[in-house]
This record gives sequence, C-alpha cells and structure tokens, in this order.
Amino acid sequence: MTYRRAVKNASAARRRGRLCRGQALFTGNAAAIYFFRIRQHERRRKSVGRPPSNSSGDDGNGRTETSVITRPRARTARPPLYKVLLLNDDYTPMEFVVHVLERFFGLSYSHAVEIMLTVHKKGVAVVGVFAYEIAETKVAQVMDFARRNQRALDAGMVALPDAGRVAMWNARPEDMVLPVARLHAIQPLRPLHDALCALGVATDTHAAPPYALAHVRAGRSRAATLGQVAEALAAVPPGAAVLIDGQKGDGIEGILAACRRVLAVGEPLSQGHGKLFAVVRPETLPQAVTDWAEAARSRCGPDGLIRRPGGFSADGPDRGSLLLADLLPRDLKGHVADLGAGAGTLAAAILASPGVTRLDLVEADALALDDARANVLDPRAAFLWADATRWRPGPVCDAVVCNPPFHSGRAADPGLGRAFIQSAAAALAPGGSFWMVANRHLPYEGSLGEVFGEVTRIADIGGFKVFRARKPVAAMRRAVDHGARRGVARTSRGRGR
Repeated sequence: MTYRRAVKNASAARRRGRLCRGQALFTGNAAAIYFFRIRQHERRRKSVGRPPSNSSGDDGNGRTETSVITRPRARTARPPLYKVLLLNDDYTPMEFVVHVLERFFGLSYSHAVEIMLTVHKKGVAVVGVFAYEIAETKVAQVMDFARRNQRALDAGMVALPDAGRVAMWNARPEDMVLPVARLHAIQPLRPLHDALCALGVATDTHAAPPYALAHVRAGRSRAATLGQVAEALAAVPPGAAVLIDGQKGDGIEGILAACRRVLAVGEPLSQGHGKLFAVVRPETLPQAVTDWAEAARSRCGPDGLIRRPGGFSADGPDRGSLLLADLLPRDLKGHVADLGAGAGTLAAAILASPGVTRLDLVEADALALDDARANVLDPRAAFLWADATRWRPGPVCDAVVCNPPFHSGRAADPGLGRAFIQSAAAALAPGGSFWMVANRHLPYEGSLGEVFGEVTRIADIGGFKVFRARKPVAAMRRAVDHGARRGVARTSRGRGR
C-alpha cells in the first residue's frame, strides 16, 4: 500500500485527524516518518478558522491564554493537529517530553529529542493522538504536582532543613522540585530508576535512613502508600516533616483521613486533581503507624505465593496467568524467559518441564522481584531486574512466556502489550515459540502478525485469549543474514585458493 493510498483509505474510514489515522496505519519507523511529513506539511498550511483571542479554545497552534493542556477543539476548515503537550518551561523538564513521546507514542529516541528541541525553541510540542488521554493526564499531573509542591515551599508549609538528605518515595524524573543535590530517590521501577540516575539523582530501590525530610508520592494502593508513610515517619527524627502528595483518583483523600486520625496534619494544599499535606513526626509513633507498616509487608496468598500490596494481582493469582499456566506445554526445552514475571506466578508451570535448563524471570519492579526470589527456589531460575520492553538476552531464548500489563496508571495502554510482543520476538531463536495471555478486548493479533510468521489462538476462555506464536521475523532475518555472510566468506576463501 502506498503512502498516498493509505492516507485516502484512512480518511474515508475515520475522520479524526491525520495523525490519528497515521498511528493506526503505521508503526515504528514508518509512523515516525509519517508523523514528520504531516507535521512539515501542516507548518506550510495557512491557518483557517481559528477562534478569536478571547475564546477558551486554542488558537490553532496549540496555544491558550492559560498555557495549560488543550483539548482537541471542534473540527474546522483546517484539519487540526492535536496539540497534546503545552509545556510550561518553569515546571516541566524536557526529559519528560522525551519520556512521554518514547513511552506513550512509540517514537524513537532521536525523533523524541528532535521534538524536545522544538518545544525548547517554540514552547509547544506537537504530537499524535495515539493514547491521547494518557499523555494529557500525565502532563496535567506533572504540572499540578510541581505547582503544589512549589507553592508549599513558597508558602512556608514546610521548610527545607539546612542540612541532611531529603528522601522521596516513588520519585519520578519529572518531579524534581526538591533540591537534587540532597535528594535520595526511592524508586523500585527500573525504567524510572535509570531515568533518575541519568539526571544525577541518588537513587535506590529501598530507603537508607536517616533523613532530614521525607516526601511520599501516593500510589493507587492504600495499604502500600500507608506503609510508605510509616516507613518515612520512622526514617526522620521527631519534629521533622513528611510531605504526602497524591491524586484524588488514587485515593489521597482516604490517606489524608487516615493520617488525621492519628497524627498532627497541616492544612492540605489543593492543585488540580491532587492534594499535598504535611504530617509531623511525633516523639513516639502511634500503634496505627506500626499497623500500617505491617499491613504493607508481603504475605502469603491463597495459592501459596508471597505478594506485597501495590503489586500486580496482590490479592491472589491472576486468572489470565492461571489459564496460561494450565495451557503451557510440558515439553518446553532450553532457555525460557518470563517477561513481566511479577511474583513468579508462571514459574512453577514453566519449570515443571524437565527440559528447561534456565528460566529468566524478567521484572521491572524490584519489590516484586524480591517476592519472586522467595517464591521460586529452583536453581534453574535467574532473577533479572530489567525493563521487559527493552530487555535482550545474552544467548537467545528457546521460548518466551508472558502475561503483559496493559494499564499505565488507571488508563488502558495497549501499547505496553505491543512493546512486550516486540521484545519477545527480538529475544527468540529462529525456532523459538512465544506464549501469551491477554484480555479478550485487547487488539494484539495485528501486532503479533507483524513480528511472527505463525500466530495461533489456542484458547478463548473466560474473557481471556491465549496465543502461541512461532517463526519470529527478527530471528529469521538474523539467520538469513548470518547464512549469507558465511556464504560470502566461503566464496572468498575459495577464490583465494
């Protein structure tokens, strides 16, 4: 299909802006090229149908009087590019632009950097509408977080101590409001951990007290967040402050109510859809704080595996993983990888095959990997703290198994599963096989067909579908290239004789 024909077909089928259609038509480098062409074309077009300057909408170039996130306005005579990221340079680091474009829009690093430079010069990032809701939410949360915390410092809600380290639980690279030189970030997720290290932030997966001040970024799990608050209170001296920040959708109101019942809590500060408040560490910690710490510890589930609150399927085994475990063959052989292994739910089914010589449990969450080490005692198992979407094995794998995540925060993000599929295909030997379970509504068939020569749906039960894929395209190309090089080498040696 030609470039022009693809655009015409998409225009007839789905009139939602050409970038949206381009993301549906192309992937990888093709999508990036298409994106670049459209952007260059739109720069040359004259602006038509812009709203007046006093309108609440954008001005056709993604700018508003308030300099905040804009939503797509009504269709006009000019096909609008959707301006998703309107960045206030006072609050949003450029590294976050690259992170969003890479992570949520599937662009290459070089292309993301090129857009970042455009933002730096013009103050606006022009991006496609793939996963628009995720990008909009992310940017809004980042800007609200920065403003809340800066307001707290400016208003004297909490004073930075003259000396001592400042701890931040669940730190993210875009949240650098506190002084970086004194900051100790606690981040168990490998991609965010590496991004923080790249910014020069001292980062670890676990706390290393004492600290002069602590900051907890609340997550979706109430038990895990309260456990981190308890850990932070124990890590600072009496009289020191612990800042707690979170989104209303993640339950910060409940965290605030729980703290008010047993601790001295300052007046909360609201910004956007989040809240920030400070608690003061008493001389003696209440029993409730000890209970929070205990409730956040890993515990044995109904299937006998240890899991901690806040992790994937913390209350028990995931039904999709159980289905995949039942359908895995018992004649797996050689080197096997479990991408996104979590606490090791699939490990027992994989290691039940006597022909398996090595099992790599690849997991980005260091805390989940700690649970997996406690659950999987087989000497054939290796525990790798890595981003499964970027992980590549030393020797290629004979089989890859996974139950990929498909949520980023509260928003569904099928791009995560697609990244797992591409990573699995790149990790396999030419004769290797890929086994995957996914929710029935997720459209992974096309992604599997792009990187595997043979795809079979072996089950569709209880809202889940299980796939077996073979003949990875990347591995087949490697084999062909290797054979061609060997043939050229033999020909050269023959001519030399």
